[in-house]
Amino acid sequence: MRWRYVSEFWRDQGAAIAPLYALALPGLIVSAGVGWDYSRMMAMDSELQNAADQAALAAATQLDGGVDAMTRAEAAARDYLATADSDWVNVTVMSNDGDGREITDLSFEFYESYDSATDTFGDVAESDEDAEVVMVTVNGREAFFALTAVVDAFSSGEIEATAVAGVETATCNVPPLMFCIPTGDAAFPGTDDIGKGISMHMRANQSDAWAPGNFGFLDIEYTNIDPNNQNHQTGLNSDFLGCAGDVIESRTGSRTPEMRALNTRFDIYENGGQVDCEGDGDFCPSQNTTKNWVVEQSFNNSTTPAGPSCSTSPNNPTWIDAASTSGATDPATEAGFPQDTFTVNGYGNGTWLGSDFMTANYPGSSLSDVADSNGNGTISRYEVYQWQLENMSARLAQGTKVGYSSALGQNGKYSGSLYCAYPQSISETPVVPSTTQKDRRIVTVAAVDCSGLNGHAPVSILRWVDLFLVQPASSTSADKSFYAEVLGEAEPPGADQASFQYFGKNKPVLLR
Repeated sequence: MRWRYVSEFWRDQGAAIAPLYALALPGLIVSAGVGWDYSRMMAMDSELQNAADQAALAAATQLDGGVDAMTRAEAAARDYLATADSDWVNVTVMSNDGDGREITDLSFEFYESYDSATDTFGDVAESDEDAEVVMVTVNGREAFFALTAVVDAFSSGEIEATAVAGVETATCNVPPLMFCIPTGDAAFPGTDDIGKGISMHMRANQSDAWAPGNFGFLDIEYTNIDPNNQNHQTGLNSDFLGCAGDVIESRTGSRTPEMRALNTRFDIYENGGQVDCEGDGDFCPSQNTTKNWVVEQSFNNSTTPAGPSCSTSPNNPTWIDAASTSGATDPATEAGFPQDTFTVNGYGNGTWLGSDFMTANYPGSSLSDVADSNGNGTISRYEVYQWQLENMSARLAQGTKVGYSSALGQNGKYSGSLYCAYPQSISETPVVPSTTQKDRRIVTVAAVDCSGLNGHAPVSILRWVDLFLVQPASSTSADKSFYAEVLGEAEPPGADQASFQYFGKNKPVLLR
């Protein structure tokens, strides 16, 4: 009987699981603790990575190639995201290394480029101008194990997070024109440059080196432009061009159509221009078309060598450079605005024959009657241009005779040519500037550092500059030259638009 009880007890399995749980419980507790601590480590890694990402994006916003770009980049990240008293400081709630919650310890490296496909960096940036990419590292933070069986005997070790960021750009609302800044003058245009003339010359041959005073074209293909007008972009109403591309390259080749399109702003429509003034402002002239080009009008049987008066509205006018005529009285000061008195490498000294221009065209008036809107103590050609617009009927008289050439015939009468100036449009309806439309004599041009630039290659656009077109382009010459005056850094049309992100869309992006 006794053995029967022993046998039944031995076979009874009730409550047998309890000892097994007792044996397994330490292992289960250790596993849970390790899992918890691992999740804390992963959460801390995410916290640090978020901080690195935000810091890199903040730093990248300052990589504009300007002065102190790298210093500003570091300050943008540290002052707003990595200082303990900032409202936007990133924190780690998982780190318990005694360094506090705030994530404030950052380090920075700047590079000229980064290839995401191969995860390789270009050269280390030696200057603010070269800094295109920033790598931000959130320096090591630590989390000591809390629930693992060994408690805080072990830790996560120092965990770092890095992020790489740069800036993607798009070019907007500008004609595809560029010019080379003076050598070594990365800050061009400065205050002293406003009002100075630029003699813009296209490279005669593709093999010629880019140099200050050269202008050229950018390879910008706006998707909203009629394909038939892609080769005439300089005459388009650039305020409505839209945006295109994130890498802009120089464009080579002869651009005669572009120069003829540019000249439509002066009311010059040359044969082969293949463009007409349109309702949206494309290929239309400005209100004030004062220029050093004149219309040649033939005459005969005149009783005087000077011939008759100029027609006030000639049909199908043929324009010629006044300087090319032998009979113009003084084309430098009568037909249009003169150039600067001294030019080196395409850049003038800012001194022009303004007093002579006023005496020749406006007896009784002087430069002192013109407002100094720049406040620099001198009167520029653009300021005189604006003064003319204030009273167009009196100050922009049509059909002014600036010269003539004639010969005496056997009948005692003279025959020859008159050279007539037309400072207002005679061919098309001019465009009146508005809150969405700049004056057609103002063009926004890319200021480019041409050091090492050759042929069709990416360009480094330092800034966008507004130029006042002083004299039309010689579209048939080898260098396609024209003359302009510096107005300063580009401004959008109208007073109700901000310059920020108007001529280019700059967006910081994470690269890694």
